[in-house]
Amino acid sequence: MLEQVKRDLALAVQDQTEGSSEKGIMTITGVMVRGPQHSVSMLTQRLPVENIRLIPLNEKDDPSLKQSSTSYAVTATAETWVPEEGTCLTGQYSDTRRTVCQWLRWDDKSGFTSNSTYEHDFFTYYYDGKAYLDPTDSWPGQFPWVDYWSSNLPDPYLDTRLGDPDGEKAYTIGSASAVNISTNSWYCSSIITSNGNSSSDTGKLVAQLGHRYPSSCKSVWCSFGDDWEFIVPAWQISLPGEKNWRY
Repeated sequence: MLEQVKRDLALAVQDQTEGSSEKGIMTITGVMVRGPQHSVSMLTQRLPVENIRLIPLNEKDDPSLKQSSTSYAVTATAETWVPEEGTCLTGQYSDTRRTVCQWLRWDDKSGFTSNSTYEHDFFTYYYDGKAYLDPTDSWPGQFPWVDYWSSNLPDPYLDTRLGDPDGEKAYTIGSASAVNISTNSWYCSSIITSNGNSSSDTGKLVAQLGHRYPSSCKSVWCSFGDDWEFIVPAWQISLPGEKNWRY
């Protein structure tokens, strides 16, 4: 569902950009989102849009509801794009702030193509309403509410939580130009948030391969997931602490 929303938004941005007479100014007048009624209804409650109209569509009569032509087939084996090793480090940054740092290194990146994206998805357990890091979502966009984030990944971006389960909180930094990742080099992504409401927590780590659409766009809204692999299964990361892993 989220992938279709992001694809529709990307198409709208591309159309408006190509048709704009004034450089840097564009107006999106409408976006159509298709999907199951309950999923679309839930999405309308999360998007910062004033005018939303739900129109029932019959899939049998509407061939556009079938698989989008922009979907990408995954042909790369996990060993060619998942990092070889790394460390997930969480702890106290100051009296009022906490941090998560992800260190990662690739020994093979041959699975990345010219428009590949990579996301190092770190999720914490929030089904009990307790969180070591600040669980707050920003609005609009539903990004994690952070004091600071940084990464030396090529063309990094902070990922949105839009479409994620309510009981899991993502603190993810991705790379919009994964093909430019160098093997046998160490990369580090850091996020700092205010203290959460708990002194401990658990997490999981997931590698995600994706692609950009349009290929010229390097925004989080133009990154679409194609495949994923567990690096550390749920919920085997303890916060605070250090978790070394090897894929």
